[in-house]
Amino acid sequence: MQKTRAALGILLVALGTPARSENTFVVGIGLRSCAYWLSTSSTVNEGSLWLWGFWTGLNYATSSHMVGQSTDAEGIRGAVRKICENAPETNLADAAALAYAAFRKDGK
Repeated sequence: MQKTRAALGILLVALGTPARSENTFVVGIGLRSCAYWLSTSSTVNEGSLWLWGFWTGLNYATSSHMVGQSTDAEGIRGAVRKICENAPETNLADAAALAYAAFRKDGK
């Protein structure tokens, strides 16, 4: 978990996206682990709705208003799922932020 947080912090700072601190107010399933998100079809659905709202919020809050335009909602969910499958202890918010930063870096 510490390695994931360190990587997240470095990546987000390098990309100019605000790194999430321990004091960031996050609500909903974004606080739960990736393992929890992927555990049932119901939690996948709930987390996906949360994820897409979070992603939209990041686009509103940053100067890169079109991150993710090269794909669709399923592509975004797939990118976050890949991160989650590799680090199931990561919370959904951090996994989403990592995917967002990668899309932004790659100009997607």
